Amino acid sequence: MQLQEVKLMFGASGEPKSLMSALTATEAEQISKWCKDQPRSATGAIDMMAWPGWAEVMDRRKDGAAQKQSLSTLPFYRLR
Repeated sequence: MQLQEVKLMFGASGEPKSLMSALTATEAEQISKWCKDQPRSATGAIDMMAWPGWAEVMDRRKDGAAQKQSLSTLPFYRLR
């Protein structure tokens, strides 16, 4: 089997950062390898949302957002 170059197309998600930006280096390597083994549509597209690693990425992103939210609700006191 001959390997083909995989090109990724990104679109705006409405979020300040894309879900792809939350990937670790290991996850980025894993999804790249996974994409090479996936069937392509008639136009050559791959359904990247079917990658099984997204749940962990989304959980980690959610946990980070929750931690950021909890830190932002701490009272702020100014010393005079």
